[in-house]
Amino acid sequence: MEQIKNIFAVCEKTAPVSVIIPALNAGDDLAACLRSLSDGVDCGLIREGILADGGSSDQTEDIARAAGLRVVRSRRGRGLQLRAGADIATGEWLLFLHADTVLDSGWIKSVKGSLGDPKRFSVFRLRFRDRGLAPAIVARGAMARTKLLSLPFGDQGLLISRLLYKQSGGYQPLALFEDVEFIERLTSVYGKRSLRIMKATASTSASRYKERGYLHQVGKNALRLVRYKSGADIERLAAEY
Repeated sequence: MEQIKNIFAVCEKTAPVSVIIPALNAGDDLAACLRSLSDGVDCGLIREGILADGGSSDQTEDIARAAGLRVVRSRRGRGLQLRAGADIATGEWLLFLHADTVLDSGWIKSVKGSLGDPKRFSVFRLRFRDRGLAPAIVARGAMARTKLLSLPFGDQGLLISRLLYKQSGGYQPLALFEDVEFIERLTSVYGKRSLRIMKATASTSASRYKERGYLHQVGKNALRLVRYKSGADIERLAAEY
């Protein structure tokens, strides 16, 4: 197991933000994600870290506990896991992050600047941890989708007040596209202007794109989204993913 200090042991109980991370066999990426959050603990921004585990068989839970996170177990499925983590969170604000996401410098200022209005929710700018033209183009495409359609995906994180999360019904227990469903529900009720794009960047793993090819993966993602919008069975889409 990769060595990691007990980052969340010094969290202030009056801090505003609970960080919720869904994970499944995320041992290779989780430590880097948690280290990027350590300054948020030190400055009194982060109240607690919660790992919602979907049945990992690797070192994921050990790394989380060593870092001082609370661990909650749920059935596999990101929607289920996100919901399980949010159910035990105590912060006034909830920051949902994927386990393979690393927040770049400047994220604390962006998050603090987004805590004012509990009726608005925020996401990060997206970058892939890979060099070259392809990852840059895909990331720009994701940001264009976010700006034009108000439709960010989960790898951009989500900062939302616990009040708004509860009032809106939160994440639904979907096997896939739980992020799309939740964002569309929020913007349909509160308007697209309720979505804010923070200046800070979330850097996410490009392993799936590198393994399958950027063009191939983008095409598959787009096709799945179209099928989801057309009413395709979520469980079948998730099994294909």
